[in-house]
Amino acid sequence: MKAYLINLDRSPDRLAHMSAEFERLGVEFERFPGVDARLLDDAEKADFAKARSRWEAPWLDGEIGIFLSHFGIWQMIAAGTERAAAVFEDDVLLSGDLAELLRVDDWIPQDADLVRLEANAKLRLSGKRRIPRLPARRLYEVHSGTWGAAGYVLTKDAARRLLAYPPETHCPADLFLFRPDSSEAARDLRCYQVVPAVCIQEQLISENGARFPSLVGVDGRKPERLDHRWRLKNLLPWKRKPIGFAP
Repeated sequence: MKAYLINLDRSPDRLAHMSAEFERLGVEFERFPGVDARLLDDAEKADFAKARSRWEAPWLDGEIGIFLSHFGIWQMIAAGTERAAAVFEDDVLLSGDLAELLRVDDWIPQDADLVRLEANAKLRLSGKRRIPRLPARRLYEVHSGTWGAAGYVLTKDAARRLLAYPPETHCPADLFLFRPDSSEAARDLRCYQVVPAVCIQEQLISENGARFPSLVGVDGRKPERLDHRWRLKNLLPWKRKPIGFAP
């Protein structure tokens, strides 16, 4: 399965970090040069926001860049030949068995559009499924919304459907994918979660200050810090429990 990495040209430190993470696991990746909204002029940003005015909150520069970056990768997935591909942002830590997860796609349910790989604070889940060759991980179907789009698998069919939504339905990328209460697209996607997760944003488990803080900007959302010690036994389907990262 192809792995894409979103990385801004002005963030060589993050590219070095992710290159080391992928090299450690023997995973090949393709860097996608992220859209840097700082390089867009005011008219371009105003046009972007005007076309998406149904989203009532102001579009931050970081949100514009992140959305356009993910959108660009969806275009590549939709035009590709593989059934699905993985997408990563450049501030994550990766689990040791991620390589095995990405080696084949036969573990992805036939009805899945989207699989979250990222650790998350709270989700409602059901239908535990075994992942072949990874006895420590399970798949659950997701029945609630969340933030974050730092690591996920998207199918080719779902990518095509995402691209077909008109701009007025767009909202920040993580909400567009994973928040049914905010996004028509998210309501249409059948989403699963890998438990325990195989990647996590570094800022969520950093003890002494994040090396890679969010580049989105100030938007009022405060992600909950996660404890990396959470394991599968701590998850109860349909209960709101932290879903953590297991290295």
